[in-house]
Amino acid sequence: MIVKSELRVEIIEKINWEDYNSLLDNTASTFFHSFKFLQLLKTLLKVEIGAIEVRENYDMTGILPYFIKKTKFGNVINSLPYFGSYGGVLTQKNENAKVILEKFNELNEEKDVLSSVIIENPFNINNEIYEKYFHHNYTDSRITQCTKLDLNESELLSKFEKRVRWSIKKADKHNIKIKKSGLNERINSEFFHYHKKNMESKDGKFKSLDFFHQIEKIFEAGKDYDVYMGLKDEIPIKTIQSIICLHKI
Repeated sequence: MIVKSELRVEIIEKINWEDYNSLLDNTASTFFHSFKFLQLLKTLLKVEIGAIEVRENYDMTGILPYFIKKTKFGNVINSLPYFGSYGGVLTQKNENAKVILEKFNELNEEKDVLSSVIIENPFNINNEIYEKYFHHNYTDSRITQCTKLDLNESELLSKFEKRVRWSIKKADKHNIKIKKSGLNERINSEFFHYHKKNMESKDGKFKSLDFFHQIEKIFEAGKDYDVYMGLKDEIPIKTIQSIICLHKI
């Protein structure tokens, strides 16, 4: 007996999140693909989440999440937008990626798109599929840095540059303590202040204050993210920026 699998690809407006999360667990997904991060983008950008999915015999086996923003010049599609979030196709099969990207090309034609961008997932080993099947006229490159943290303390310290190791030793010498916390109105305002000041010093774009408010609302402290603060004599060090560490969900 021969059992043929039925392959179905379509553009969808509502994602089955249970199936989506199951797919994330079995592909090279990142934090940026998570349900909560997509909800964050939806809230900040004030646009709905769209997707192209592939199902085989009713099982979701591939998906490309994206956002469409309407402007006075035309439609802009991005997978995924907002400060270099990783997007792209999530699947384990090249055939699924092929039909998704072909459907994405059709979507670009139908929507009279001004700009269509896919930011590749650096952990996907099959990124050549975009060159083959995604109709594009420009490719830009970025360097992605990733450090594995499954190291002991001495091995991890050896990965830091000399200036960082010196700063750690200095903090230890002056009895600087590190405290984890969640976000609140005061920490949001302080973090935004230092973030804005730091980015402006580099002539860079800074995230809005609402970004920090939405992190507090959408994510759970201690599970999805941590805020690390440096303290001297139990008083927060104002000249040192707190760090938000977002976990992969």
